[in-house]
Amino acid sequence: MIRLTAATLAAGTIALCAGCSAAGQATTPAAADRAATAPSAPARATPTPPPARRLTRAQARAAYVKISRPFNAAVATVNRDVGDSAPWDQFRSDTLAVVRADRAWASQVSAILWPARVQRYVNAAVRTDVPAEIRCDRAMAAAGSWPTATSVFNTRPDCKDNTADEEKIREILNLPAVGAP
Repeated sequence: MIRLTAATLAAGTIALCAGCSAAGQATTPAAADRAATAPSAPARATPTPPPARRLTRAQARAAYVKISRPFNAAVATVNRDVGDSAPWDQFRSDTLAVVRADRAWASQVSAILWPARVQRYVNAAVRTDVPAEIRCDRAMAAAGSWPTATSVFNTRPDCKDNTADEEKIREILNLPAVGAP
């Protein structure tokens, strides 16, 4: 902090002195350009964040479990709705909650530098699996009834479970398989 302040003060003093020394002298085009681009206030250094480091496998395992927990809970709620034949409005609301949880999951996992073996599967899931899941869930929520939602789920290509990327991530991180207790 002291070095930064001293450097800023020194730069400000040099700029002030340079401005004073030009008084009464003819300016050259190069000097005029420098004067036009010189800052009017001392430059403030903004701290730059340290470069991101890849998570270790243990850190990645913990982060993945933590990030996935809300999404998994939302999906479990929808599965209970289906099993209990919950009222349509409840199913619709819970399905839209899955969409929000899926977006949050994608945003959070995208912000992390995963171990190299995991990163490509995370990227693939965010790029292809998550958008397909969201399209499926939104179509089911828009269906308007249980029979139509069931038809959407059974016929739309977006609704076909594609857990290959997630399975590979879980395998690399030594986590239980998708759907395992």
